[in-house]
Amino acid sequence: MSKNDLRYSDTKLIKTKKPKSKKHGLFVFCLLCVLLVIFFATGLGDALKVNSFPFLFKGETLSISEHNYYAVLMGEYQTKSEAQGVASGVSVLGAGAYVWEVNNKFLVVGNVYKTKSDAEAVLKNISGNNYNVSVMEIKYNKLTIKSDKLEDEQEAELLNAVKFLDDLYNSVYDYSIKFDKSEIVATVVSSELNTIKGELKVWASKLDAINSYAVTNQGLAIKNTFLTLIEELDACVLKVINGTSVNKDLKYLVTSVAVEKYNLYNNLKTL
Repeated sequence: MSKNDLRYSDTKLIKTKKPKSKKHGLFVFCLLCVLLVIFFATGLGDALKVNSFPFLFKGETLSISEHNYYAVLMGEYQTKSEAQGVASGVSVLGAGAYVWEVNNKFLVVGNVYKTKSDAEAVLKNISGNNYNVSVMEIKYNKLTIKSDKLEDEQEAELLNAVKFLDDLYNSVYDYSIKFDKSEIVATVVSSELNTIKGELKVWASKLDAINSYAVTNQGLAIKNTFLTLIEELDACVLKVINGTSVNKDLKYLVTSVAVEKYNLYNNLKTL
């Protein structure tokens, strides 16, 4: 066989061309992947916020779960004057001495605690002081805010305002505990309370904005609660600065927050 016989001069290499549409589709796919990476890298934090993408919450019911606090009572009385007399007496023990009217009776509240075990521990310490002491559960039922006048994101913001009351309670409760343990001084407490008061005022402004869009009974009720608590904080700051009865004043504030929150929950359930 000659070398010429090994040539492939008569052989043609046939190349198949890939359709342009596939190359175009691959390019589009890669571009979409890049855009998604950029989106999640820069916007994931905001995407987790209720107000960032309100369309995600259309039709979804937002709510606050049922939860409880526990009040240490120094007795319940038929008249306000009788309750106030007892409150004056227990205040020297460092109790909050808050008079709370519930179901036509007047309760004298020493303090309100996060857990039942904390309340029962305090109950044991004061049970020998000739007061009819007991622990009462304060129940906050599941809460949902819905109004035909408001957008979904505005309803969510009203609910966030109510949730902020939990942060408020936790803050003043912690200050009360720390002061009892001498872990914090009165000047620091008054400064922190002023900061919280500023946060409440910011929330009040947000509520004003929502109420200016559409006046609702829910929005007005929440705003009134915030105004009441701003006044309570103002009064407590002045007393703490004076420094004569900080223990009692902080416990009184803790109870005030818990009671105002309770009243708001009950009010919103009827609206």
